[in-house]
Amino acid sequence: MVPTHIGGRIPETVRTWPGALRSAHPQTSFAAIGAGAFAIVDGHAPDCRLGERSPLARLEEAGARILLLGAGFDSCTAFQLAEYRIPAPRVDVSFAVMTPDGRRWHTVRDTSISEERFAELGAAFRDGTPGGARPGGRGRRTAVRPGRRRRLCRRLAGRTPAQGWVRAVNPAGEHGGSPSPRGRSRGEDGEMTTTTRAHSFNRAAAQYAASRPSYPPALFDTVEELMGRSLAGARVADVGAGTGIATALLRERGAEVVAVEPGDGMAAQFRTALPGVPIVRGDGDALPLATASVDLITYAQAWHWTDTARSVPEALRVLRHGGALALWWNIAATDVPWISAQSERIAHHCGVTPPPTTRTDDRGAARLAGLEGLRLTRRQVRWSRTVSLDLHLSNISSHSAFLVLGEPGTRAFLAEERTHLRDVFPDGEVEESYEVDLLVVRR
Repeated sequence: MVPTHIGGRIPETVRTWPGALRSAHPQTSFAAIGAGAFAIVDGHAPDCRLGERSPLARLEEAGARILLLGAGFDSCTAFQLAEYRIPAPRVDVSFAVMTPDGRRWHTVRDTSISEERFAELGAAFRDGTPGGARPGGRGRRTAVRPGRRRRLCRRLAGRTPAQGWVRAVNPAGEHGGSPSPRGRSRGEDGEMTTTTRAHSFNRAAAQYAASRPSYPPALFDTVEELMGRSLAGARVADVGAGTGIATALLRERGAEVVAVEPGDGMAAQFRTALPGVPIVRGDGDALPLATASVDLITYAQAWHWTDTARSVPEALRVLRHGGALALWWNIAATDVPWISAQSERIAHHCGVTPPPTTRTDDRGAARLAGLEGLRLTRRQVRWSRTVSLDLHLSNISSHSAFLVLGEPGTRAFLAEERTHLRDVFPDGEVEESYEVDLLVVRR
């Protein structure tokens, strides 16, 4: 480890503070204290000193601010996250690692980083930028408008900032962290997914948490059967965790869960519901987790928002040998006449494709999910719940097709749908029937 006394009293104080946590990188380690420390330092990859799989990215995603105390922009480590996102070339990086056999040198391929032009970049932040860096006593806080960030990056780095400069200084969710629109798997309402629909849930996170159906115990029994072990004591990454519906159930089974969620609104609702559970910002296309670090990765109602060309290799990277990837969807049981009729009305009103009347075969499901050629098992779990008419209508209007439709169109549909359902359920209690479609891949 680099001796922290070189950095001064503050890092050494944090490192040695009672209860402080430290990231596992043998050369570029971060220390953190406080309730969110685990989420910041967990999963620091050996081949990612200051990039997406480092605590620096977790701090950016959490909206952290930088205070430079007696230091200039030439030593502002945050700029190095931008180097990963431009991206810079990759080089061999060597460092010493302590092993059971003693100190050994280890070499990885990592992004080339340099502080050579940081002072120039910091000066550009200050000079003539409304809302830019402002002196503040001995410390300075930095904030730069997105358009200015892009221009600075192009001028100083000599290239287009690709996917990253804005995200390098802004909390994820304003411009980044959303699922890719290139995903090949089905959307929850039968359409190809889009970034707009993925982001729509953030505006309705409280409604989602209150009205969406949970999952039956039999689902988790089946997951345990197919992964070949109990969830108790298993390390689980719940990706696209949303408001924490599946996360809470996994924890009830004794799993050690870390949640991954790209959306601001959903993550905020998650923290309200599960304040003691670590949640990191990110998505399945670039998991902010260390290689071979978890026993199970779960996607509850979320896999269809990913680009499977990226999310499949990422899942395999993060899983330990013998681990499992579990994907599932609560699908309305369209063999129930009133549910089938409602599905047709929703499709017509929202302009989406109606759900198929017959189940896709296992080979087709593997193809749609981007899992062809893997050790895949598929199961269905049937279940139902009885809810009030108001809760049922809130549930269906929390789906992305309605969230992007807008309030007037949604309100008109719900008024008509209430009339339809009153004829079927005169007592105002609706029995929703579901079939959970479960896909499990063994590593």
